[in-house]
Amino acid sequence: MAYEPMKKLAKLNNHLNVGLGAADRVFDILDKLIEFSSERGKSVLDLAFAWLLWNKNISSVIAGATKPEQVTSNASTCDWDLSDDEYQQVTAILD
Repeated sequence: MAYEPMKKLAKLNNHLNVGLGAADRVFDILDKLIEFSSERGKSVLDLAFAWLLWNKNISSVIAGATKPEQVTSNASTCDWDLSDDEYQQVTAILD
């Protein structure tokens, strides 16, 4: 899968001094999260909000937006409540 922000990632890699192996790992994780989300008809944004809000100690997610459509998109993420099993699957992807 092609990703546009390669320059930003390269800059981040240089800044963190983590090397390309770490970047490959990040892209592998991202691919799995995209697949997990799309299998359920959701976006990775939806997944990020749902995963955070699954934790009952987190009462809200603060998300920035610079455009009205981003506010709408952020607000629509509340439609997905992860099951315990889904939460565990996503957590396993991230580990």
